[in-house]
Amino acid sequence: MKRDFGKTKRMVCFYPCLLLGALFLSLLLLGNLSAGAEVEERDTQESLTPALIIIEGVGTGPEEELGLHLSRKLVMNDFGITIGITPYLDEKELTGSEYLVEKLRELYDRYPDKIGFALQGLEHLENELRRPLPEQIHILSRAQSIFTQAFNKKFGYRLLATTLLPPYGHYKSDIASAARQAGIKVIMGGEINGREGYTLLEHGVAQIHPDDKAGIIADWGSLKIRSPVEFIRSTSDALRGSSLEDPLVMIINVGILYNELGTENAKRYIDTLIPLLGQLRQREKLEFMTSAEFYRKFIGGKQYVVLRLDDYQTPYKKDLFEETVDWITELDVPLVISIIPHAVDKLSEDPEAIAYLNSMLETGLI
Repeated sequence: MKRDFGKTKRMVCFYPCLLLGALFLSLLLLGNLSAGAEVEERDTQESLTPALIIIEGVGTGPEEELGLHLSRKLVMNDFGITIGITPYLDEKELTGSEYLVEKLRELYDRYPDKIGFALQGLEHLENELRRPLPEQIHILSRAQSIFTQAFNKKFGYRLLATTLLPPYGHYKSDIASAARQAGIKVIMGGEINGREGYTLLEHGVAQIHPDDKAGIIADWGSLKIRSPVEFIRSTSDALRGSSLEDPLVMIINVGILYNELGTENAKRYIDTLIPLLGQLRQREKLEFMTSAEFYRKFIGGKQYVVLRLDDYQTPYKKDLFEETVDWITELDVPLVISIIPHAVDKLSEDPEAIAYLNSMLETGLI
């Protein structure tokens, strides 16, 4: 049988063309699928409505265990949460125990995108926070410093409380400047003059006003707690008035849950509430996120790190301070050095600290 070598040759030459064509079509199809997936993911994200959960009143003793139970349940079910932490300035420590800090830090390390922190419980400093700006800066910087020292004992200054829950939900309008100096980007509350709702304050600090309908308390006078079903129904009503700029903010006060229900009943309340929250999330297309994530996604701007110079002026902390500065400069995070009033005199007598500051200024690090 006679073979047609010319035909075979043409077919062999044609195969690479077919292969190249198939490869091109595959890449084109893959690109279209990838682009389609990106568009679909973007559309999905844009169609979701942001919502925030603030956990207040995580105190000491049984309340700590209840707060941890609530926090674990929420993050394990893919809810972003912001946990209020109370610094006690007179004692220079948190009101929570080392056990609470350790467990929350472990939870944060496991779910870093699902947990944020807020400074709360500053009611004993209400008068100080209404004084002139320098004193507000001093108070909030000290509060932040107590938080960072407790939560970053083994890790350096890597974690900040980026939200402020002001005393009784109200603050002076110029506190935004003080908040920014302390590394705070979101204030949950309203100005003393009564203005409510979302606004972007000076220096890029956002104010968000929680809606009482989206809290577990039905009546503050009697501290009557809404049942889980009532809580979800009331939250659904509050949701109708929310927007991308003014998101739904749910407040769950662990201390009140414990005081009114006791540990076991409060745990049952939480275990009943979370599936209902899941149904609400699916039905209303909500994305529960931390307040820091909300700021990053919908307001913009970068968080920055504040280091107190008086820490540098303490001999045994100098090495840690310089190591922390070196670590921060490797990241895309601005650095602010805070000089509190009582440290100014020490600074003028400390040529080493002055030289260190000048070197950072000259190199553009601060």
